[in-house]
Amino acid sequence: MGPNDNPTTICHVVAIPYPGRGHVNPMMNFCKLLSSKRDEILITFIVTEEWLGILSSEPKPPANIRFATIPNVIPSEIGRAADVPERGNELVNYIPGIPPTRIADLPTLFHGDGVKTVHLTCDAVSRVPKAQYLLLTSIYELESQTIDAIKSAIPTPIYSIGPSIPYFRLGDNSSLSIDSQNGENSYVQWLDSQPKSSVLYISQGSFLSVSRTQMDEIIAGVDMSGVRFLWVTRGEASRIKEGCGGKDKSIQEA
Repeated sequence: MGPNDNPTTICHVVAIPYPGRGHVNPMMNFCKLLSSKRDEILITFIVTEEWLGILSSEPKPPANIRFATIPNVIPSEIGRAADVPERGNELVNYIPGIPPTRIADLPTLFHGDGVKTVHLTCDAVSRVPKAQYLLLTSIYELESQTIDAIKSAIPTPIYSIGPSIPYFRLGDNSSLSIDSQNGENSYVQWLDSQPKSSVLYISQGSFLSVSRTQMDEIIAGVDMSGVRFLWVTRGEASRIKEGCGGKDKSIQEA
C-alpha cells in the first residue's frame, strides 16, 4: 500500500479521458459527482502532462480524487484543430437513430485525413460489448431515438448520465454573473426570467476552429435571428457582444 492510499477505500476508480477539453471536463465532473456519493471511493484521474498543467489552475478536486500523468501523446490542446478541412454535402441516412445528416456535419474521421483513424475507432467500438456498462454523457430525453437504437444493438447495460457539466456549482452566483465587471444578475436568474424553451444555447467548444470571416457570419446570423441566446465562448466575448448587442442575450467568457 502506497503512502497516498486510503486504508478505508472500498473502491478504486481509474478514469482516463481522451485529452481534449470536451472529454476531460465531463469526465472530471462525473468523477466529482461519483466521489461525493461515498468518501471511501478513491479516483485516480489520468491526464497528459499538458492537461495536468491546465487543471492546476482550476479549483482543487475533492481529496479522494488524485491525478496521475502520461506523456503528451497528441498535439497541444492549443490550436490543434486549426487545419480541420471544408467538407462535403453528401447525406448519410443509414445510421440508426440519426436523421439524414451531411458529411460536413459529421466528425472528421469519415473523410479527409480523419479516415486514417477509422481503424482505431472501429477497434474501440468493437470492444464496447466486452464492457460491463456503457455510460453516455447525454440526456435520454434529448436523444432518446439514438440511445434506444444503441440499446437495441448492444447487450451491455447503457446509462445516460448527462448533463456532465458542473451544475452542482450553479448555486455559486458569484461565478455566473452575466457581466462580472458590471455586477449584473446571475445567468440562472436571467434564464429563469425568460419564457420557457425560448433560449438558444451556443457553445462551439475549444477544438473546432473557424476563420474570422466565418465567425463574423455566425455572429451576424445569430443577431439577425432575433432569438434569445446564452453563448459560451473562449476569447471572443467582447467581439460577440459588439456584434450581438441588445436585450435578451447573454455572453459568457468561459
